[in-house]
Amino acid sequence: MTDEMGKEQFALSPRESACEAEVGCDGTVASFLESQGVGPCLHWSRRYGELYKRMVGLLERLNVVGEVGAASDDAPSEADAPLSPWQDIDASLAEYCAAREFAVPSEVDEVIALHLRALGEWLDTLESHLNGNNSAGREPGSETH
Repeated sequence: MTDEMGKEQFALSPRESACEAEVGCDGTVASFLESQGVGPCLHWSRRYGELYKRMVGLLERLNVVGEVGAASDDAPSEADAPLSPWQDIDASLAEYCAAREFAVPSEVDEVIALHLRALGEWLDTLESHLNGNNSAGREPGSETH
């Protein structure tokens, strides 16, 4: 788990009776995570966390308050639908790339890097309009053509 300061912490969970895991004192959490290849995931998690904190701060400064409206019969349920278009990586990147006339990458690393870039640009737009029109910083995926 990561605390509010960004420090990662790990804890030992009680062993389940049917668990086939090997338990011992050899190695470290870091070496285990490295052996599992989770390094890129941890990096992406940190980057998304940084962008999330930045977004929340900017939205608070813009006095933007999010609300989940009542679901209609033809709308996806709240559990199925993202609260914001930026949460749908595929849809937001498809629109982002189409607006810039380049192809959506197919490699996961490239997709995530581009999604992080798109979010960063959206936040840059929000920040640049703090003293102007609050509607200028639309969310990725909400552009009109």
